[in-house]
Amino acid sequence: MLAFITTAISQPMRGFHEKKGFMDRRQEMRADLKLTDEQGVQIMDLRHEHQKQILPLRTELQGESAELKLLRIEENPNLKEIDSKIDEISKLRSKVQKANVGHRLEVRKLLTPEQQKIFDSNTLSGQGRRAHGKGFHGRMPGKIGMPGRCF
Repeated sequence: MLAFITTAISQPMRGFHEKKGFMDRRQEMRADLKLTDEQGVQIMDLRHEHQKQILPLRTELQGESAELKLLRIEENPNLKEIDSKIDEISKLRSKVQKANVGHRLEVRKLLTPEQQKIFDSNTLSGQGRRAHGKGFHGRMPGKIGMPGRCF
């Protein structure tokens, strides 16, 4: 029993570890870019504006996704309603993606040509994206790319 408890305690806290990893990547990107203080302030201002724009969309997207789940488990699911809800979700996801791309382009405009090369390189390699370091996203370990679902 003591060995089990010791092992459990020694494991990193999953949520904390993931968030720390994301913050480390952001700090690494910032260090790689060698931002001036002015650039840092301008980017933070853009980020805050972006967050104000994106938060309501993400909240709405969460609600629509929850509604879709409920529609799918009804006793007699209505395919037209489900299809309509999927279309609404697709529109919201498109808005979020467009806002994210717009934000990245605005940040890029603040950078020098040398910094833009580093920024672009990190973008192409997937650095700085939230998806990294967040576990398996519903996938089973050892089955990369395979959904962790039965159907």
